[in-house]
Amino acid sequence: MIAALLYQAATALGKSVEAFDTDPINATLAGYKSFAVTRIDVLDESGAIDPRKFDGLMEGLAYSQCEHVIVDNGASSFVELGNYIKNGDMLSTLQEGGDDWNGHHVLLHTVITGGQAFNDTIKGLHELTESFPNQGVVVWVNPYFGKPPKPEGRTFGEFLSEKTPSIVSVIELPVIDARTGGVDLERVFLNHQTLAEAIAAGNVGTKSRLRTYWNAVRERIEESRVL
Repeated sequence: MIAALLYQAATALGKSVEAFDTDPINATLAGYKSFAVTRIDVLDESGAIDPRKFDGLMEGLAYSQCEHVIVDNGASSFVELGNYIKNGDMLSTLQEGGDDWNGHHVLLHTVITGGQAFNDTIKGLHELTESFPNQGVVVWVNPYFGKPPKPEGRTFGEFLSEKTPSIVSVIELPVIDARTGGVDLERVFLNHQTLAEAIAAGNVGTKSRLRTYWNAVRERIEESRVL
């Protein structure tokens, strides 16, 4: 979801964008026909993840000529990719550049949710920042399953930034009614539609809800200056 929103926001700003999907099970981002996505096959003949196959991702990232490159990584491969990046010091390599390619600015993105998954997603953030302590992190707050607890006198974003200096931005997604806009969004992502495509094809109510949501998301992404 976050990768798809980022891709659309960058495109709406007139940026050149490409993406890579490394999820061996659910290559959701690669399912968007209107996106330029390269799927990286990371499985060996036995069906296990072969970390050397992430080398193809590194080549694509290094030599990309686009202004923004998005990597979507799934639950079944994120540990392997994280280890591959950390053990090979790949982020330093990408940022420093090579003899025939320029270095890149790299940001790591993670999601915090409310509800039952709050503690697990907070733990994931801490593990990410401990593994890559010098790397800029963008935190997305998704309130779909409930808003995270709000610290007294501060926004949740301010609280996170105080606790974790490597956070460069906190983007809080808009709250939507699960019975109306929530259903609209589920259909959008299930059908691999862009928000613009869904707005164009929807009925009056759907158009209005999705347009309101998309305008708010774009505004918050632009304010975050991550693009």
